Amino acid sequence: MLSVKRRKAWEAFLDFCAVWVQPGLVLVVLLSGTMLSFDFAALALQYPEWRGVFGVLQATPLFVVLLIAGLVSFALSILETRRHGTLATMRSHLRQRQSEIDEIGNSITILFDGLLLNVGRKLQLTEGAQVRVSLYMHDKNQKAFVRCGRYSPNPVFAEPGRTSYPDDEGCIAQGWLKEWHFDNQVPANGAARRSYNQKQYAIPDHVNEAIRMKSRLYAARRLDDALGTAVAVLVVEAIEPDHFEEEFIRATLDGVADDFARMIHTLHRYIPNPANAAESGL
Repeated sequence: MLSVKRRKAWEAFLDFCAVWVQPGLVLVVLLSGTMLSFDFAALALQYPEWRGVFGVLQATPLFVVLLIAGLVSFALSILETRRHGTLATMRSHLRQRQSEIDEIGNSITILFDGLLLNVGRKLQLTEGAQVRVSLYMHDKNQKAFVRCGRYSPNPVFAEPGRTSYPDDEGCIAQGWLKEWHFDNQVPANGAARRSYNQKQYAIPDHVNEAIRMKSRLYAARRLDDALGTAVAVLVVEAIEPDHFEEEFIRATLDGVADDFARMIHTLHRYIPNPANAAESGL
């Protein structure tokens, strides 16, 4: 077994060979293989001013050079394969790693769902209440909010729905900008609702029509980590506009905000993010 220091040196040597030596060997193989077909004696007679160069090339054992370069390149390829494995092995390891990450992500989602259940209890939600509590992590690269937890005592409203939302639309965006947003003036439905959502929340008509839970009360609390960096938004929505008093719901969300912010800050790399998965081809 190689010591740690020797193994690191060996790995560095193989990296150097892969980056610099092997491409050079490939070039040598290509050039020497091509020059084997040349008659340098005839070329020296045709171009006497280059006789010295052609004499050197004629005296060089090009076949030996070709053979040595090919063998060394082959040996380095074998070492690289032994170090990293075949492409199929690497893909298998990547799939296994992704499966482990997915399992962690699923566990985190279940954890957040359970914590939001506790928030529901603090909000004194009863069975079948037309209320939903959701947690959205902000993805600054995608300029979107990624849902990472949801709870509702009503199974219809507990359904996942969209996995991400633009960070410039809806009550989530308002809470993100202002730290706190409360609105219980949303019209129930129809043209009045579409107009209100477009004016207040920049929600396009086609998105408005696709919203399944026609909430009339929204409360959004931004979550900042210990460094003061905004990381997520906690949202409560209800069908009935008078379901909560603003003071009560704000005090409840203020009471849990720091705990959720710490968890998002710590676990954000492992929270399932459909955008990252699509970029990775997973």
